[in-house]
Amino acid sequence: MAKEKAAEDAKQDKKAKKEKKGKGKKLVFIAVPVLLIAGAGSYFGLGMLSSKPAKAAVQPPINFDIGPITTNLSDGHIIQEQMTVMVSGGVTSAELKTDQPQITNMVIETLSGWSYNALLSPSGKGELRNQIETRLDSLLKTIPGTKAKVSELYFTNFIMQ
Repeated sequence: MAKEKAAEDAKQDKKAKKEKKGKGKKLVFIAVPVLLIAGAGSYFGLGMLSSKPAKAAVQPPINFDIGPITTNLSDGHIIQEQMTVMVSGGVTSAELKTDQPQITNMVIETLSGWSYNALLSPSGKGELRNQIETRLDSLLKTIPGTKAKVSELYFTNFIMQ
C-alpha cells in the first residue's frame, strides 16, 4: 500500500508540475507579445515625437514709427506726415532702424508724386496708404532671414499746406 501511495503521489507531482509548466507557457505566450507591442508602441511613439521639428515661436507683429517727414508735393504744396507701420514676419525694430534711410527715402519719393487736391479726400489718403504699403513690402523683402510683411499702416500725423 505504501508503494501504491508513493506511486500515486509521484503521479500527482508530475501532473502538478505539468500544470505549472502549462500555466508558465501560457503566461509567456501572453506576456511576451504584450510587452513587444507596448515596447514598439513606446519606441515609435517617442521616436515620432522627437523627430518632429520644434515649432518656432511665433513672433507678434511690431509697430515701427516712420517720420516725421516733411516734403513738397508735386504741385508745390508742403506735406508733413508721420506714420506707424505694423510689421509681421519676425523682423525686429533694430533691423528696421538700419533700413530707416531707405524707408524715409521711399516715403518722400511716393509723397512727392501726389498733389494737394488728390490727398484731400479720404479715398486719396487710402490710395496713398496702399501705395506706401506695397512699396514698403518690396523694401522689406530685402531684409535677409525674415519674412517681413506690412500688416497695417496708420497715419499718425498728416498736415498739408
